Amino acid sequence: MVDGQPLSAHPSFEANTVDQLCQSIDQKLGAACVRVGERSVFGTAGGNLFRLPSTDLWFCSYGLPITLKFAESDFFRVQFHRKGVGATSISNERLAVTATQSCITSRSAEVDFGLDFEQFAWRLPRPIVHQKMAALIGRPVNQPVEFDYLLDMSKPQSMALREIFNSLIFNIDAATSNVAKIVLPELENALVTSLLATAQHNYRGQLDGPVSGAAPWQVSRAESYIEAHWNEPIMIEDLVSVTGVSARSIFRAFKKSRGYSPFQFVKEIR
Repeated sequence: MVDGQPLSAHPSFEANTVDQLCQSIDQKLGAACVRVGERSVFGTAGGNLFRLPSTDLWFCSYGLPITLKFAESDFFRVQFHRKGVGATSISNERLAVTATQSCITSRSAEVDFGLDFEQFAWRLPRPIVHQKMAALIGRPVNQPVEFDYLLDMSKPQSMALREIFNSLIFNIDAATSNVAKIVLPELENALVTSLLATAQHNYRGQLDGPVSGAAPWQVSRAESYIEAHWNEPIMIEDLVSVTGVSARSIFRAFKKSRGYSPFQFVKEIR
């Protein structure tokens, strides 16, 4: 991939011919080329891959019109637009992938890449999503999480999701050993949480419902855990485990009694 592109230090495949590109897409992405357009000059095309602790982040740029078919999977694909024109077709629904609109699915889908379309594809295994959802609502999930296909990135509540995502990309591209050890896991954790807080899904009602309180001793226990593990990645699940209440309860109690969030406290300690 060309230097200056996102994740350029982490190439997964490059291709200089259409046949080579389709073979790489099949082997690396598990997708089939179903339609390939023409262009006068075929430049270098390919994909970059960065493996986070629990999820995978792809950046793909092909430089020619191409349609890829993805089979149903055991992970969610979240598409984030970078440039150009693209769209995803799921069953009889076709969604444009733009700066203000992303797509989430684990179902069989066809992704249309326009001539200059570039995108990030974030892959989240279902168990990671279920684990995070259980931490947020304070109980095990009793049915699989299912997202609406459309993720509206124009809403004010999507701003945090976009900022965390941009910060993740920046820190990957500028990574040092300390960043890789602490910052990237925490940004990944925050991104999964922000996705669940922003997207429409079948647990929306539970996330938006009333939040039970946490006692002062539970806030103190969370602070003690953070103080003892400040030089390690701090995850929401860790705070849920040591306090015995949901993540939403912990955040609400911190705001009420301390005036800041647990992760603002993490920053202060560090």
